[in-house]
Amino acid sequence: MTQTCAIVVNWNRKVDTLSCLSSLSAAEGIGGVIVVDNGSKDGSVVAIHQQFPTVTVLEIERNLGYAAGSNLGAAHFLKQSSCQFMLLLNNDVTIAPDAVDQLVKAMETSETIGITVPKIYYADVPDRLWYAGGGIDWKAGSCTHYGFGKRDRGQFGLQRDVSFACGAATLIRREVIEKLGLFDEHYYMFEEDVEYSIRVKRAGYTICYVPEAKAWHKVGTSAASRGEAFVWYYLIRNRLYTMCTYAHAHQWLQFLFYFPTLCVWKSVRYALWGNPQVAIGIGNGLLAYFKGHKGESLGK
Repeated sequence: MTQTCAIVVNWNRKVDTLSCLSSLSAAEGIGGVIVVDNGSKDGSVVAIHQQFPTVTVLEIERNLGYAAGSNLGAAHFLKQSSCQFMLLLNNDVTIAPDAVDQLVKAMETSETIGITVPKIYYADVPDRLWYAGGGIDWKAGSCTHYGFGKRDRGQFGLQRDVSFACGAATLIRREVIEKLGLFDEHYYMFEEDVEYSIRVKRAGYTICYVPEAKAWHKVGTSAASRGEAFVWYYLIRNRLYTMCTYAHAHQWLQFLFYFPTLCVWKSVRYALWGNPQVAIGIGNGLLAYFKGHKGESLGK
């Protein structure tokens, strides 16, 4: 019995999305695929219909961002699918044929597990780890990826509970989405998976890292098209959202010492690399937070 419906959000990344869908078509345990297209102009929708006619495509007129696009997919999943699990997958991720079955198998060991996550590698260096479970990094108001950048030699081969579920590839129990929804759309894009992980854990569910399930990620392909200043604008603003909503006093103390240093260091580092616009993006992100800007707010 197929128990999993996959959700993929696309915006002008036709080639990546078709590759992602190809891996899903070869995966065991998939009971349906929903693509949310955020107003693509590159022929994505036509290509998806031609190559994967059974895939449901939700066409949105404009780019609503990753958080809102994912939420639309989740709403459609709850309304139209009877599957008990939803696989949220970035469109620049491909998965191993048995990855979904491995994630479901781990999920079924305990009703308290709300999310299972795979081991994720860099697509261009297939044995180099990008994510082998993760935690919340309160000093940065963000997350940390275990094993980041390391060659996989089996050192992250144990299934275990973690506190951060990377949104690039995440299997979520239907019950969790029914109770908690999915992403906070104030984030628009970036860091929404950090906020969701905190919320899921505080609701009493666990997040389980499943190393037997494997995925490969073309890291940063969508963001790269928008520029580093764009990325850092939302990273900075959204990390402040997370801290103000969830951090305790001792976590704020760490953050207030570390975060300003991070902002200065990143600004200087990118300037030395010939990209002074990042400093402007960071400054605008700080300003946007203090002005109360939410959702898509860059340039407003």
